[in-house]
Amino acid sequence: FELHGHIRAANPRSDVRVFKERDLQPDDLASHLVILGGPDWKSLSRRIPELLPDFPVRTVSDETDPRDAYFEVPARDGVTTHRPVLSDDGELIWDVGLFLRAPNPANRRRMLTICAGMYSLGTWAVVRSLTDANFRDRNAAYLAERFAANEASSIVMRILVLNGREAVTPDWTVADNRLYEWPEDDA
Repeated sequence: FELHGHIRAANPRSDVRVFKERDLQPDDLASHLVILGGPDWKSLSRRIPELLPDFPVRTVSDETDPRDAYFEVPARDGVTTHRPVLSDDGELIWDVGLFLRAPNPANRRRMLTICAGMYSLGTWAVVRSLTDANFRDRNAAYLAERFAANEASSIVMRILVLNGREAVTPDWTVADNRLYEWPEDDA
């Protein structure tokens, strides 16, 4: 609901609605679309590889346990995996999140945005990256500068979790928080 309020405030003349995937209609899919989810992504977001074939980040999960889920990204020697970190007693210490913004494959004049974490705390922190009053302007400026020449962009990030239940909003200007960026910087 925080994201819904933020999007409505930023777009006061737009009709901003929240749907469960099963309630989406074809016209909804051809509009600006924001998908929230994690390794248990529903069928629509699982289709990202076929809808955006150039997008190199893959979510790997057996859908039964987020501890076994991870993001897989290209590396010079193959692939790198980015997984959440849990303590010995199973408490979440670090989550991994994904932010993706690209032209909507169903209507290239609209945008598709995905905010996802391996755990719900990670998804919430990715959303907070662009809604948290302390970080939204800084993170938006980072996106605008880093990806100015790109119609699509993505960041895989690490997310600090306190006491197993409080996600800290990631600051994208801190290099250690960014695990992978797409498109990769050619410099």
